[in-house]
Parts: sequence; C-alpha cells; structure tokens
Amino acid sequence: MRGERPVIDGTDGTNVLEVLHVRDMAAGYLAVAEKLEEGASGEAFNFGSGVPLSLLDLVRAITRSWNQLSGNEIPEDPIVTGPHIKSTKYLDIAKARNMLDWAPEIKLEDGLRETIEWYREHYALCA
Repeated sequence: MRGERPVIDGTDGTNVLEVLHVRDMAAGYLAVAEKLEEGASGEAFNFGSGVPLSLLDLVRAITRSWNQLSGNEIPEDPIVTGPHIKSTKYLDIAKARNMLDWAPEIKLEDGLRETIEWYREHYALCA
C-alpha cells in the first residue's frame, strides 16, 4: 500500500465471497482429525467464515484497517474497472459446526489488523 487508491480489476466488486483466517482453517482440519473415529472419517466439510462479503466491502475493510494502523488516509472506495458479474461464492458451514463442533473464531477486522501488522513489521515497503 503506497498511498494509492485501491483498484479492483475485472469486476465491479459486487461479487460476493467469503474470507477465512488461516488459523481458523487449520483449526477445522484439526477438528476433523480429532473426530475421525467418531464419524468424520470419509466425510467432506466446508470451512469458511459463513459470512458473505462483497469484494468492494473486503477492499474497503482492508483500506480502513490500513488507515487506522498506519495513520494514512488512502480513500476507502476503490477504482473499479470491470463489468458487473453476478457471482456468489460462500460456504455452508453447518455440517462442520454440527459434526465437529467447529466455528470460525477470528473476526475479519482482527485478522486484517494482524496481517497488516505482520506485513508492516516484515516488509519496509509497507511501512
């Protein structure tokens, strides 16, 4: 992030997706391993946030978190260069909740803050 307005290329950003922190994903796989002898063996599970989010809202959240942590004022509204693409991709995590007693724990804002802090610590370009 070099102080420039973010760009979403190839779509208008209204497409819906979800994001999941890697620690929540790892916890899901560990939950499967713990329940293998209790019926999880051979089953397929969806691990996701369970929270639909537009690409526009994700970019705004990233920019907002960056601004709060860095003191910068990058505009939150990205430049969009693509057409409207009706696309909704998020997972039903009910089976993982019920069979594995698993649910995501890391909120989007917390995961973004942690990720941005890590990048700022490890990469001078992000400072």
